[in-house]
Amino acid sequence: MKPLPLLLAALLLLPALSACGGSPEEAPAQEDAQTQEVQTAEEPAPAEETQAPAEDDPSLARLREEIETTGNLMGVAYLGTLSEGGQAAYDELVADWLEARPFLADLDWEKAAVASGMEVYCVVPRDAGSQVTVTEWVMGESNRYQGQAGQVLYEGQSGEPVLLMGNVSDILPNLRVTVTAPNGQSLAYSPCLSLCDGTLDRASTQGIYDFSLYFDLPPAGIPDYSGDWAAFDVADGDGQLYTCCLTLNRNGAADFFYYQELGVILERFTGTARDNDDDDTVTLDWYLTGGTYLEGGAPEHGAIGTYRMEMPDQDTLYLIHLDGDPLLHGLEGQAVVFGRSVG
Repeated sequence: MKPLPLLLAALLLLPALSACGGSPEEAPAQEDAQTQEVQTAEEPAPAEETQAPAEDDPSLARLREEIETTGNLMGVAYLGTLSEGGQAAYDELVADWLEARPFLADLDWEKAAVASGMEVYCVVPRDAGSQVTVTEWVMGESNRYQGQAGQVLYEGQSGEPVLLMGNVSDILPNLRVTVTAPNGQSLAYSPCLSLCDGTLDRASTQGIYDFSLYFDLPPAGIPDYSGDWAAFDVADGDGQLYTCCLTLNRNGAADFFYYQELGVILERFTGTARDNDDDDTVTLDWYLTGGTYLEGGAPEHGAIGTYRMEMPDQDTLYLIHLDGDPLLHGLEGQAVVFGRSVG
């Protein structure tokens, strides 16, 4: 019975021996580790040697700093439109963005939140540890167009950037992204474009930082024709008077409709406004998409006309017909004077 206490004593001494350095064979390994640690501390990492100055840093970390500095919770960019998704199509879409926002090249399209529509957005939370949820956003007569969350399209806990694709309608966005920061601060937003100028619409939501690159904005000194315009008492070739409403977006989208009785649109055309650089003219290329004539059985048709635009001031637009289809029957070669709509 006496050997047992001696054995216990020997076992109790083992931790103490280990704390003092262990066996002689283990000592070189500890010295190697310490030597490596010193070398790491003394020698700068290669990434630090080539790192760009902070003010020019286009990295994701720098973008998060921009979002925080401006007092926002999430950054959102409108990247453009795609007729269909896929990594190859996405990579082509953002090719011109990579110099300014290189992190976009690393995003996986397979993780994108996709609903019906062609508009592509990127959402970047301010904090890397944020929770991000993207759902469909349902707006219609059933909820009096107030909007309610639908199917969950994406969920993430790490705050990594997420791609969104959707928005069939210009006025009824169908995506909803909610970002909740680690401190509990939360913000919900439905990405869409302003009908005024085609830029990201942030008018009704605070906390959004727009990091979009608008390649098609008018150069300095060139008049900006974007916005909502209205022309009253426009007489067609038969002397009938109409109110004409025109919307021109910076992204090239265009919309035109006319009516005699308020609220009863006769024809509505949707399409594009394309600049013709060679002769400083604009081509309006659109297609009949609505109105009482179409509902009454009128055939669908397109209209293409070339115009010159002049702005004597910021609130007046002269749309002068040059060639092709005019705005209304009988207005070939004539000018329609629009005023800027407010509200």
